[in-house]
Amino acid sequence: GDGGFKDEVHFAPPPITWAGFYIGLHAGYGWADSDWKALEDIPPVLAGDRFSHDPEGGLFGGHIGYNAQTGPVVWGIEASISGADINESSRTTFGGLIDPPPIHLRTDIDTLWSVTGRIGYDWGRLLTYAKAGYAGADVELTVTDPLAFRVSESKTHHGWTVGAGIEYLASENLVLGLEYNFYDFGDEDYGRRFALVNPNGVVENDVELHTITARVSYKFGRRAPIAEPLPPLK
Repeated sequence: GDGGFKDEVHFAPPPITWAGFYIGLHAGYGWADSDWKALEDIPPVLAGDRFSHDPEGGLFGGHIGYNAQTGPVVWGIEASISGADINESSRTTFGGLIDPPPIHLRTDIDTLWSVTGRIGYDWGRLLTYAKAGYAGADVELTVTDPLAFRVSESKTHHGWTVGAGIEYLASENLVLGLEYNFYDFGDEDYGRRFALVNPNGVVENDVELHTITARVSYKFGRRAPIAEPLPPLK
């Protein structure tokens, strides 16, 4: 006849893992510190004069990466690129001189990218992680003098980034997340177009950036394999 209840085999479905390739989109907000330092006299600005302002704005981009998992530890690598509208324009005398004609300084961060390693802890459907690695950005500086003569110059900055985030496995393949990053893009010399008297640059600019982004990713791969259950004992 039919077997009894004791013959039924009950087992949980195999667990969803974080391992595998993933690709996604992110969007968020960034706020920066742009520090200008004059390397040469550009009247009324004197060599050594400093000025800082705080560009801010939105960013949107994509990311791709790979995770491996050893027990609850998840580790991997990710590449990311974002278009940005992070800028600030300030009316300033730069060196703080008394009643000089004002000039306008503007900083634009147009594009930023990174390649980072990640390590995290699997809490089930939640993953908390930290990340660090290389970062770069395209930065444009603009100087407008009192007569509205405007000169702009763009440079690529190279630096580093650290960050942290949390992700939620909404389904077998859909991942939602929130991430914070700090970027130090280092300093670059600008000035071939600002003043022809100094071919090595007349302004040094150092840029740091903070961002918070929301993320959505598609994870390729299936549940972790498990052994087939043994047949019930009769």
